[in-house]
Amino acid sequence: MKIINTTRLPEALGPYSHATVVNGMVYTSGQIPLNVDGKIVSADVQAQTKTSFRKFKGCFGRSRI
Repeated sequence: MKIINTTRLPEALGPYSHATVVNGMVYTSGQIPLNVDGKIVSADVQAQTKTSFRKFKGCFGRSRI
């Protein structure tokens, strides 16, 4: 098991890691649309979705699988 945390993403709210790799599978949790200041990026669902997917991409890049 490999725990993934990065300073390139906002700190998790609670006792979570950005991602965990187990047997080649990446598990993520809590990738909500926060900016680096910990604020919701926008009320717009499209902007929130783009931010969340950008965060997923950051987790997958750090997992190196």
